Amino acid sequence: MPIYEYVCMKCESHFEELVRNGESPSCPDCGGAMWEIDEGNVSRFRCHVGHAYTNELMGLALDENLYRAMATALRTLEDRAELATKLQREAEDRRQQHAAATWAAKSNEFRREVAVIEGALHRMDEIAAMRNGRGRPLPE
Repeated sequence: MPIYEYVCMKCESHFEELVRNGESPSCPDCGGAMWEIDEGNVSRFRCHVGHAYTNELMGLALDENLYRAMATALRTLEDRAELATKLQREAEDRRQQHAAATWAAKSNEFRREVAVIEGALHRMDEIAAMRNGRGRPLPE
């Protein structure tokens, strides 16, 4: 568990605190450790490099990073499914039925995973549209 240095914005005192995994988000820009700075009515996040976010901007930046990561995962799964299908066809051409069946099963599993990621990305698009006032309420 990492130890993070914190700075009090009121008295400028420095202190360290042990942070368990999941308690502090990482910086959307550099991936570094973030600390939360409470300034009365406003909370901000700052990393050791100096990137700073308000609560709202931190949430938006993390959403954007998540969306990009999921889009990358989607492309990778699609590539895996296509490769598995190609290897299935090649095994069938060589009359290797067991190998063909194994590749077919893998291709089907990858395509199911693709559908899950596509659904999650679609849901994120709907939520973003709602946040921007361009959509209708989402069903529960």
